[in-house]
Amino acid sequence: MSISIMNKVWRYSQQRGSARLVMLAIADNAWDNGEAYPGIEYLAEKTGLSVRQVQRVIKALNETDELAVAWRGNGRGSSNLYFVLVGCSPAEIAEAKTHARAV
Repeated sequence: MSISIMNKVWRYSQQRGSARLVMLAIADNAWDNGEAYPGIEYLAEKTGLSVRQVQRVIKALNETDELAVAWRGNGRGSSNLYFVLVGCSPAEIAEAKTHARAV
């Protein structure tokens, strides 16, 4: 877990409400490089949102420059790979988005 990634979300994220809460939950599970892989069910439990709401929020966050998602696996027990990009340079964001699509 990386306190520095959580601090970046608190300080620089433009998200509000449920989106900010999901970003913080992902950041709470991130390594220092911003990578995390918590499951959807875990994020739902941690945030108090429904599984479906977490899925919708993550899909919307993936369209921003704050989160990149490498969609992995289908079904229960699999988890996506997340790249928290808050506070990153435009070049780092582009690189992470490209990497997420390639995984």
